Parts: sequence; C-alpha cells; structure tokens
Amino acid sequence: MEPSAAIVELIAAWEDCGISSGAPGGDVDPGEIFRAAVAALLRAAFVDLAERRGTVPASYEGSLLFAPDRYGALPAPSAPACAEIDDLGRLYESLLGLTCRRDDRGRLEVVATAGRKHAGAHYTPPDLAAEVVRHALAPLVAGPRAILDLRVADIAAGSGAFLLAAARDLGGRDGAPSLRQIVSTCLYGADIDALAVEVGRLSLWLLVGDPDLPLSFLDEHLVVGNALLDDDRLGTPVDWAALAPAGFDAVVGNPPFLGVKGIRGALGRELRDHLAGSLLDGESGRSDLAIFFLARARRLSTATIGLVLPAAIWSGDNYRFGLARAFEEGFACYRAETSRPWPSDAGVRIALTWLSRIPAGRPLLDGVPVDRIPATRARDASRSAGPPPWMPHGFQASIVLGKSLLLTRDEAAAMIGEDSRAERWIREYLSGDDLVSTPGPSSSRCVLDLAGADLDDLLAIPPIARRLRAVRTERDGQLGKYPQLAGRWWTFLNRVDRLYDELAGFSEVIAFSKHAKYTWPVLVGTGPVFSNGAIVYPTDDRAVYGFLASTPHRIWATEEGGSRLNQSHRYNPSRLLRTYPFPDSIASVRGPGEELAAAMSAARDELGVGVTEVLNRVHGADRAATSIERIRRAITEVDAAVLAVHGLTGMTDPAGIRSALVDCASERAAFRSKILR
Repeated sequence: MEPSAAIVELIAAWEDCGISSGAPGGDVDPGEIFRAAVAALLRAAFVDLAERRGTVPASYEGSLLFAPDRYGALPAPSAPACAEIDDLGRLYESLLGLTCRRDDRGRLEVVATAGRKHAGAHYTPPDLAAEVVRHALAPLVAGPRAILDLRVADIAAGSGAFLLAAARDLGGRDGAPSLRQIVSTCLYGADIDALAVEVGRLSLWLLVGDPDLPLSFLDEHLVVGNALLDDDRLGTPVDWAALAPAGFDAVVGNPPFLGVKGIRGALGRELRDHLAGSLLDGESGRSDLAIFFLARARRLSTATIGLVLPAAIWSGDNYRFGLARAFEEGFACYRAETSRPWPSDAGVRIALTWLSRIPAGRPLLDGVPVDRIPATRARDASRSAGPPPWMPHGFQASIVLGKSLLLTRDEAAAMIGEDSRAERWIREYLSGDDLVSTPGPSSSRCVLDLAGADLDDLLAIPPIARRLRAVRTERDGQLGKYPQLAGRWWTFLNRVDRLYDELAGFSEVIAFSKHAKYTWPVLVGTGPVFSNGAIVYPTDDRAVYGFLASTPHRIWATEEGGSRLNQSHRYNPSRLLRTYPFPDSIASVRGPGEELAAAMSAARDELGVGVTEVLNRVHGADRAATSIERIRRAITEVDAAVLAVHGLTGMTDPAGIRSALVDCASERAAFRSKILR
C-alpha cells in the first residue's frame, strides 16, 4: 500500500473509534492527529524491518518515535511496504507534503500541503546519495589515514540518506572496521526536523544491526537544530564546535533549494538577513538557500565537500556568493556535473559539485578529464551548454484540468453580485489564444483559483459552494488518472507556483502562445492566471523582448527547438534553452527592443486587433498603415542588433542564418568537450 493511502486508512480507522480511546474526541487538532498517525506508520515500518532483518532491539526506550503518546491505545497500522532500510526515510519524506483537516461534514480528511515545497525539501534516492558520497570520500581514503580518524557530516541530513551512503562506503572497504565503529565514530548530522533526525538515527541503527545497541546511540552525533545559525536569538542553533572541534573531513548532502522569494516566505526577512550577515558577509543578492548551506559547509570542512546543488550554481549571484567564495578560500573544484534532471522531476535541474582543499586527482568536468576547473572557465563551460544569466526560464503555465473551474465573464459577475466574498477567488484567465488574438491582450474567461483556500471557508460562500459540486463531480472522474488530486480536488492539477513567485514585482512580462501562427513574444500584465497554452518568461527586459522577437530566435525556435502542427508553430522553450548558442550579452538589443515593443503596442491600439492580425499585415502587402511600417523598420533594427551580437552582421538569408547558428552551437559543444584538456 502506498504511504498516502496507508495514512488515509489509518486516520479513518482512528476516526471510526471516535479518536476517544486514549485521546479526547472531536476537539483534537487535526494536525496533531496527522503527526501521530505518521509516527504510528513509521513505528510499524521500523518494527517490521527489524523483525525481518532479525535485529529486534532489546529495548525501545530512548527513541522519540517510541515515546508514549495519547494515541497508543488506538488501532495500530499495518506495516507500510519497506523492503530496504532506505525505504524508512522515503516513507517519511513522502508524507511531508500531506496534512489532515476537517471537511464540511466535520470528518477528517488528508489533504496536500505546501509545507514541503516551502521547505525546498526532496528525498534523495540512495544511488544519487551514494554517488555524491563516493567521490567526496575518494580523496580522503586514498591516503594512509585510518577510517576511524575520519569525520563526515551532512548539515541538512533529513532522514539520513547521505549518512547511510557514507557508512556503506566506508564499511565496504578492505580492512574496514565494523559498521558499529564507523557509524558511532565517523558520522555526524543535523536537521531542523526532529522526526526526520529520529528516522535517520533508526535507519543507521538498522544498518549496524546490533540488537543490544540502544536506539539512542547516535543522539550525540545526529542532532536537531538549524545548521545555519550561530546563536539562539532566532532559533535553535547546532553547536558544531562541540560536535567536532577540529571540523569535518568531508561535508556531504542535498541542502534545500529555495529561490530568493521562497526564502523570504519560508524564513522571514529577519532570519534571512541575519544569515546573510553571518554566512555571506552581509550580502547574498538573489542567492538560493542552498548557497547558505554551501557557505556553512565551507566553514566546517577541512578537506572535501560533495553537494547536490541547483544547476544555477554556475551563474549569477549563486556563483558569486557560492563557488566564487569557495575558490577564494582555497577550495578547488575537482569534479562537477553542471546540469542533470532531478531523478523524479525533470523540471528541476541539479549540479553535482565536489570541492577540495587537498589534492584530489585530475579534475573531471561533465565526464571529461581536464587539467583544472578554475572559476571563470568552469562558468564559461557551463554557459556553453545552457542559457546565460540574462535569459530567464520559460514556464509552461497553469494546468487547470477540465472545465468546471472556468467561468464566463457573466458567470463571474453573477457570483460576485450574489456574494462579494467570491471576488477574492475569481481571477482573469488568459489562454494562449487570448494572447495573440485579442487587443491588449485581454482574457476572454475567468477561473476560480482556490489554491491555499480553506475548504470550509469556500463552502460558506453559496455561489462557490454550488460551483464546487460540479467541480467535485468532474474530479471524481479524473482521480483514477490523477490520484494526487484526491486531497485537494478543488484546486488546479498544477498551478506552477514557482511561475507566480517569479512574477512578483513585475507589472508586465513576456509570454508566447504555445501554438500559434507566428512565434512572437507578447508583453502582458501579470494579473491573470496563465493557462498551460501560454509560455511565460518572468521578465520585462526589452533586450530579452527584442531577442525573442528576432529572426535568429524565431528560426531556431521553429526549426531546431520546436515543431509544427498544421499551420501553427509549437513553441518549446526547454529545447530552445538547451541548444541555442546564446551570446554572453544582449545589452545592445535593448534600444531596438524598446522601439519594437512600442511599435507593436501602437499598432494593436490603432487597429484594434491582436498580435496575429498585426503580423498578418506586417507580412502582407499593407502599405497604408503608418504603424505597420514602423513595425517593419523596428524588426529590421532588432534583427541587425541580434545578428551583430552573434557576429553575423549583414546576413539576411534565413537558411544562411540557421546554418551559421548551427555551426556556432556545434563549436560551443566541441569547446565544452575539450575545455582545458
């Protein structure tokens, strides 16, 4: 049984008992009930694993997981399927995205929560943890130093995936001491989540496999606290000096990823500013949260660091405050994989990064042996395989799924007229067709955007409550294919929250219709919900607008990075970003881009038509409209500027431009394969 189904079943069984045996009844906080159910599932899984491995502990005392609680007399769950020790951590972390609440009938239901996303947490598969650990330890165990002299730490340990990998790596070497000695002597870790830390301790206890060993034997090595704090004014710090006065030989792990806006939401401005002051000398720019953990790792490691980091580590403020600082402090990058997809989410790109203060052999950059990976050339190498800092990520926007959440304008007005509270949850809904067919552009429909809403509050608004009956009926037919909607059936299939986080601070941004006659950027306001028929770039930079409107980009997007469907082009930003030979700077395109944007806006206003009709006239024989002639001149200036930054000044033939861009991309790929060899 899947963990989510197991916890739903357990909570239902408890509720059938009235949650009264050993606990009060309906006044119990649903969140408390959920946490108790999670602990019960973990206990059952641990006991099952211990019994099947023949290592049942002599006593369960000393473990947070087995501490008595008021739910002990309620039905115990069946043990979730955990075939391996690592599955205990996977079980726990799979439940971090859920919580419990009461529905409109007062019954308990399990629903999705944004807690996991706001924490930037991801469960690390064992093979990925093993890869990171293996290369982080390699420079250490290659020398004469005894294994039991090594100190290895994971400063964002979660449920212990990297510490398990380190124990296995060290214990599998010739002449290695016992696992008990290795685990109790060499391994250290910390995490802010107390239950995750306990799962890590118990997982390592299972790996050691000594029934007489107390479950608490790692309490002094795996600790609960904020790994980034140095004092207790803003939270519980980890006393690293007490754990390892001389520091650690290796720091490994997968710290949480959170962009600058996510950090503000998760930590608050005061804590973020405090950490910037204590770890990054007062300035962090737009650094990801993972960069703060890299800063802590630099301070703690005396030899090597092996971390899973965001792929953006090689550019912008992430590079400036992350790797650049490490290089300044004497670390060298001896192994790097600059971009690969996260194993369970191809939309997340990661960079595996290994740094060392000691000799670590010939460096390896994306699988290619090189003489060295100094700061500037490593960054150049990564840029040859992807977009530079000026090029934003293109998001495919929200997937609503179905029609029941969509409203006509008349329906939206009627709902608001009946109950003004409905207005809070009704937003404009901009489709890909709206982007290119309407002046403005403007949306033709509205949508109920109920993300983050309390279902009880929604049901108290009569027009929304009636609409939700239709939503529930539609969702019931979709749950077989989309079971993730079971606990949040009133929301979108995928809102793409990161897109709307990135839109904060912009009044307008650049968007494309995913399927359109012309591949053309549109400047649009940030108020609507964008449909999944839109591709949105979170920027209002007119240099980027000019680049995206240029012939070189359009040729690549249609011939190399997209496809055709009848008379429409299908725009694919991910393929474009992977393969296009981006120039280092497009600052010279900003002026022409500003003029082209102004010319397009003036033409739409004058003619009262959308982008597609404007471009029909631009490419047709229309010579009467002054605004159309202005656009033609502006396109010529933008193309000249973009071709110039590519070193292709004077070219006009589309086939020749495409051939030159292909040659440029091939040259960069060749450079990448032999860089610094």
